Amino acid sequence: MAIKTILLIDDSEADQFFAKTTIEFYDSEIEVIQAFDGKEALQILSNTKKQPDIIFVDLNMPVMNGIDFLTHYTKEGFGGSTIFMLTSSDLPKDVKESTAYQCVRRYMIKPLKEHDLIDISKLLAS
Repeated sequence: MAIKTILLIDDSEADQFFAKTTIEFYDSEIEVIQAFDGKEALQILSNTKKQPDIIFVDLNMPVMNGIDFLTHYTKEGFGGSTIFMLTSSDLPKDVKESTAYQCVRRYMIKPLKEHDLIDISKLLAS
């Protein structure tokens, strides 16, 4: 499956910029949609007919954090996207709590790197 659309959910403008730049360097054809917290992301998803192929979610954000986003995402029945936690936290409790959600495919530590996108493409192709 070719990646066409990615939703980045992160409150840090610097992390958003870095991830978006990495994605564009990897494949300039990928559309990158940005949300700065889980609540904004849910609004975007509610107003989008075709769900993004991939969602990268930060864990620690104001307004609605990554875990709250996952709870609402699951409860509201969104689907069709492959979700990756992309965070700076390597605490075992955060990994365990995040990966307990079936919609989370992998837990990743920032920053997003090109080889991460290569691995994700291979994962989605299999």
